[in-house]
Amino acid sequence: DASAEVARSVNVGGVREMIELAKAAKRLERLVHHSSVFVSGNRRGVVLETELARGQEFRSPVEESLALAEQMLARHATLPVSVVRAPWVVGDSLTGEVDRLDGIYPLLVFLAGAPRGAPLPLPPRAESTLYTVPVDYLARAARAIAAHPGALNKTVQLVDPAAPSVQGFVEIVAERFGLRF
Repeated sequence: DASAEVARSVNVGGVREMIELAKAAKRLERLVHHSSVFVSGNRRGVVLETELARGQEFRSPVEESLALAEQMLARHATLPVSVVRAPWVVGDSLTGEVDRLDGIYPLLVFLAGAPRGAPLPLPPRAESTLYTVPVDYLARAARAIAAHPGALNKTVQLVDPAAPSVQGFVEIVAERFGLRF
């Protein structure tokens, strides 16, 4: 929900600061930049890290600013960078702990508050794949990527190839809450 100005300040401005710090760091081994799979905007299919500016449209200023930040980082090829693109980041895989209720959490809140026995409507585009990654998995993956020689100057997307559809996710959650369609 951030404005374009705030999104650019945080994401593009943040990468500008990272680049300056990386250039000044004499013993820097690796800079890991956390980005998002949403930098591809409305493009479909395989989108390579070299294909960030292909005329795609974005759903939000945040997505656009993340793409701009990655483009800026790519122009500094001499820096030891690895980019980690994640989908929606969710709570810890073991505890479920989360620091804010955005992404898929409003849907979970809705489902948790639905009257028992009431049929549930499906959200729009329920056939769409729902890509998520637990925050602890993302942290462990980023550490492994930072240490892996083959990930130097590469972009790694952390996407589950067997992620459920929105409908599948709602069905799993509904079953856990004792709800029905």
